[in-house]
Order: sequence, then structure tokens, then C-alpha cells
Amino acid sequence: MTEIYTNEWIDSNWIETWSGLKFHPFNPKVEEIKLEDIAHALSLTCRYNGHCSTFYSVAQHCIHTSLELEKQGHPSIIQLYGLLHDASEAYISDLTKPVKQCILQYKSIEAKIESVVWEAFGLNKPNTYEKVCVKNMDNMMLAYEANILMKNYDSWNDFHLTIINPEINFAESMIETERKFIELANKLLKEVNG
Repeated sequence: MTEIYTNEWIDSNWIETWSGLKFHPFNPKVEEIKLEDIAHALSLTCRYNGHCSTFYSVAQHCIHTSLELEKQGHPSIIQLYGLLHDASEAYISDLTKPVKQCILQYKSIEAKIESVVWEAFGLNKPNTYEKVCVKNMDNMMLAYEANILMKNYDSWNDFHLTIINPEINFAESMIETERKFIELANKLLKEVNG
């Protein structure tokens, strides 16, 4: 944040989460992060800014990113990073790529929230290899999803790095997706943190 924002302003600006917590997007704290809030918000957030042929949530995308990382033989920690790679969107939403590139502070706000999410779940910041694994799978999922959900899917083929075939139920309810997200997160957290 630039110096024009005082600490008083930063601390007085918050959102209410699904569980009723106050979350301060400019100064997030570990105690403001709750798995249930992330799962709930992401299961209600539509991919592609809502411009797809049917509702497909960010939570579904994250679940399938994690499951595909598992199919490729990646360890639980990378699968967990895959599941949580869009967790910040539960608190600040997402922006379309062209707009995100023009709003300079978005990335720093997002990075700060990501750090607090990892800390809240007892995780270290992902290393370069872990980031690349998740980003590659994120791009492959983007291309796969666009092929089904978007009209100009040929435009997305640059992201398709290898053939994947996730088993996606596009009719899945938000409640079911939320439950699956929480179950998978708890399973992976147990594997990673012991």
C-alpha cells in the first residue's frame, strides 16, 4: 500500500466473511483465515468472470487442479498448493487478466493474502519448482475448461501444455463442491503437517 493510506484507514476497512469474521484485505491476519470461508466463497464464485456456458466454480477448478497434480505423481504439498492457489480470491475476488495487469496494487494485496493463507495452514511459501508445477497445471486446466465452457476455445490453446482428462461434473451443486474442497484440504493438510 502506498503511504497515502494510514494505518487507521487500513485497519478500518474490512469485509465480512461467510462465517462472520472481519477480514482486513490490506492487513490480513492468520486468525482471519478459515478453511470454511475459502471453500464457501470459492464454491459460489464462477470461473471466466461468469462468461461461460454453465456455472463452474473456482472451487471446482481448484479441486481438479489438485487432483490432476496427484495423477501426475506430485507430492501432497504440491497438491495442497494446487488446491489453495486461488484462495485469495475468496477475499478479494479475481480480476480479468487484462484488468489485473493494469491495477498495480492488486498483485501485492493478493501476495500478502496468499502468505497469510499459507501461514494459517502451517505451510511455507512455495518454492520455485512448486510454483511452476501448480502454474503449469493451472494453465492446462484453463485450456481444458475453456474447451468445454467457452466459444472461442481455440484462443486458449496456447495454455494447453499436455493432455489431461479430469472427471468434471459441471452439474455439481455448490454445497457438494464446498464439502469436497474442505475434505480434500483436510486430507492434504493431514498428510503434509502430520
